[in-house]
Amino acid sequence: MRVSPKGSSSPGTDDRALELKARHPNWLAVRDGAPAPGFDLTNSPGQIKTQDLRGRTLVMKTTAGTAGALGVAGAEVVLCASFVVAQATARHLRKLAAEQVVFVITGDNGCAEEDLACAQYIAALLTADDVDPLPFIERALHSTAAKELTEGVRKGTEECILTTYCYVWRSTLTHSQ
Repeated sequence: MRVSPKGSSSPGTDDRALELKARHPNWLAVRDGAPAPGFDLTNSPGQIKTQDLRGRTLVMKTTAGTAGALGVAGAEVVLCASFVVAQATARHLRKLAAEQVVFVITGDNGCAEEDLACAQYIAALLTADDVDPLPFIERALHSTAAKELTEGVRKGTEECILTTYCYVWRSTLTHSQ
């Protein structure tokens, strides 16, 4: 398993996101972290799941996730994964018979314990079906991000930690003949 920090592309700014929203008033501006003036939503799963976003265009501004996605834009296959979809992600990667899987840790400048735990859980699932998720989830629930959420430093819920994204970059395809 190889773990890399977020991509080198810098994410957009709040001003850029709000500028796009101003040009497209029907779009929704979404950002990570605490609510901010001009933004319609935060990327809190607890808040997002209460919204009807069908047919809506979102301007998404994040400090890490967008940069991570842009950093792997040239990859043949990019999967955004979480604990919630870890088993399905591992099954899909096994079907693809990837020679190499690169997990790009995007949170906390490439050091987010919850992202690393998720990546390591998926990596373990690539070689075995019966991996106990509890130790990995426990690490995520005791991470700095989880503590900040619990203490109210970040606006959100514990559910955010269970849906923290790690980017899975499968750079080489091996096709069976």
